[in-house]
Amino acid sequence: MNLIWRAVYRFYRVMWLLLHWAHRRFTLAGWLVLAGCALTGLGILDTETSSAYQGFALLLFLLAAAFVFQLVFSASFYSGPVFAAVRHCGTGFYLPRPHPQSHPSRKSD
Repeated sequence: MNLIWRAVYRFYRVMWLLLHWAHRRFTLAGWLVLAGCALTGLGILDTETSSAYQGFALLLFLLAAAFVFQLVFSASFYSGPVFAAVRHCGTGFYLPRPHPQSHPSRKSD
């Protein structure tokens, strides 16, 4: 009996890790493509009377293209402050002006 519970626990941990990874990886559109693949995957068993296999092929291609483009076009995002300082509501923005001599394109003769 202990061996069965160990297998159940390992299956639970693997599924939890996959869901945790997928939750961090996929957006809403990615979840919709995965759900579409799962639903059409159930319908491709009978290729004589249903055309679900065509939708499955399309969704599988979109999923594979997303993985390839994720590796090729990895974007980096900056989430730091945009302005130098932001005041309280109603006081406006404060952007300090650079000193004229610190700007490299200005030359004082």
